[in-house]
Amino acid sequence: MSCKTPKGSCGLDVCRVVWLCIQYFGVIMWASILEPIYNGMHNSMRDSLKSKILEVCNKKIDTKGANVGLSFYAFFANKNDDPECLMEVATWWIMTHKLDHFEKATKIKRMVQAME
Repeated sequence: MSCKTPKGSCGLDVCRVVWLCIQYFGVIMWASILEPIYNGMHNSMRDSLKSKILEVCNKKIDTKGANVGLSFYAFFANKNDDPECLMEVATWWIMTHKLDHFEKATKIKRMVQAME
């Protein structure tokens, strides 16, 4: 049986992404992550995450210049201690805005500031 869902900009189909997330986070965690998306909240982001993203973007721009790129992983430690926040940012980055893996920090900063 083949998947009929559309492919994202990364080339992965939606079913594969969902399956990988279920394997990684478990069914219960995945359901709690999907709930806000299905409720139409995928364009919003909690204020603490917006602040963190702006802080990281500003720091990167200040230290490496306006052309510095980053991925959504730049906003998190090298451990999975808050999977819900990680999925919230990943959903905003990948599914909502279909951004490339690396984007200019200035672009991300403008996008987050526009949400406020």
